[in-house]
Amino acid sequence: MKLNQTPLVGIILLSLVGCTSHQYDAMQTQETAEGENYSIQGNALIVQIQEYQFFPDTKSVMIDCMKRAKSVEKKLGYKGLDFDFVTERNPIGITSCQAIAFLE
Repeated sequence: MKLNQTPLVGIILLSLVGCTSHQYDAMQTQETAEGENYSIQGNALIVQIQEYQFFPDTKSVMIDCMKRAKSVEKKLGYKGLDFDFVTERNPIGITSCQAIAFLE
């Protein structure tokens, strides 16, 4: 491999790494009128959001995720669900959050 091809190979590898982080894309989700994505899988309510952020701010994504999770909970007629939150940031700048609550 010639030295001038090294940046091209690096860019291709970074692109592939970014594609592997979209783990939530395959979930069958529904969307509310306000744009919140959620699904009910078994006895769990799952709410998810993703944002592109040039400067990473996982805290703001998590706060937004909490608000949206409570909004979906209210719209679906549930009360007092206890959500757990998982956040992830991939190398190309997408920060995602998933809120999970078990339905009783």
